[in-house]
Amino acid sequence: MESIKQVGYKQIVEKAAQASRSQAMGPEGFAQTLETKLNHEVKFSKHALDRINSRGIQLSNSELQGLRQAVGKASDKGLKESLVMLKDTALIVSIRNKTVITALKKESLKDRIITNVDGVVIL
Repeated sequence: MESIKQVGYKQIVEKAAQASRSQAMGPEGFAQTLETKLNHEVKFSKHALDRINSRGIQLSNSELQGLRQAVGKASDKGLKESLVMLKDTALIVSIRNKTVITALKKESLKDRIITNVDGVVIL
């Protein structure tokens, strides 16, 4: 008899494989999809990725781990859209979808108004 962990792992691997086949991904795409499923990774919207690239924002592995924890804490509190403040970066995150919507450098927040957030997580 298989344990619950083994069954869950097999389902995750199968879902990642299906996503890989349906999107015609290469081996790197499959690995990334599998990692996402296993780690409950926070996703980045196309808009957020464009902003991260254009603004020269770089997130370390520890910052990404902190982001995952912040999203988990915000979810536990029932938040829907939150501002997550990392050291020098502000991220607007859809907590429900675990998706970063946009990213700003901290210095660009001066004289800006952030709307449509129901919580702030400061790391």
